[in-house]
Amino acid sequence: MTSAGTSNVPSSQSGRFRQSWIWIGLALILGAVLLSRVTVHRGYIDDDKKRTAEQIDEFHARMNLSRFDQIYDDADPAFRASLKREQWSKHMQETQDRYGAFKNAAPPKVNVVMGAPVQIRAVYTSNFDKGDATELFAFAREGHKLQLLAYGIYPADAITSKTSR
Repeated sequence: MTSAGTSNVPSSQSGRFRQSWIWIGLALILGAVLLSRVTVHRGYIDDDKKRTAEQIDEFHARMNLSRFDQIYDDADPAFRASLKREQWSKHMQETQDRYGAFKNAAPPKVNVVMGAPVQIRAVYTSNFDKGDATELFAFAREGHKLQLLAYGIYPADAITSKTSR
């Protein structure tokens, strides 16, 4: 028999029940916070793409003026660690000799890749004085800092002919 106002559930079980709900509530709150961080960043994807386009415009301006050292100095530390300044300058001089000055580009394909760091990758079909080329850019964004992570340039038909085989 139980007296009025008491429950049949032992107090240790009701305490565990309350603790379970507390943990479930905390997990839901944590999940909502993490989800909101992803959602908040999605609003910045367009900003990442815009800033990347501005960086690439600056890259092309420096390229046309043979300011390869400025491009190198502003690049991501991982970029500089993988390539010596002399190798970079030689590559860029060969690129300039082969293609000439950058003139313009078709609207690029740009993707933002979430991670640590966030990467923004762009593919440009570009027109140069001596012909067309496909340029591949990768930038790393840490906080508000956006830096060149990788650059490659190929004859315009080289990439499309490889993918069509």
